[in-house]
Amino acid sequence: MTRSGLLDIREREPRFATPQRGVRAVNGVSSAIDEGEAVGVVGASGPGKSQLFLSVLGLLARNGRARGSVRFRGEQLLGLSSTALHRVRATHPGAGERCGESSRRLSPLARGGTVGRRG
Repeated sequence: MTRSGLLDIREREPRFATPQRGVRAVNGVSSAIDEGEAVGVVGASGPGKSQLFLSVLGLLARNGRARGSVRFRGEQLLGLSSTALHRVRATHPGAGERCGESSRRLSPLARGGTVGRRG
């Protein structure tokens, strides 16, 4: 996929500061999703699936930071202000569009939807 696809994630590493040490939730995940594709991420409890996608959406906890690149429809999301990220999430419903709250769109608790395409 080219960098103009729907979602391009490169070397994404969500990390969290703790009083004892830093904790890396995921090690350098890369993925590319084109318009109309559906993607599922599965695995055991605890390896960082939710934190990966929260980092893609810019919704990590206060002690969280993420390295790597995230492009949505060619636009680099890393480094955007919270207002600009909210605008992107609000104007592109994406997965779980039945959920009214943009912060829950890729939540593992949200119900159904398609990525990048309205039905």
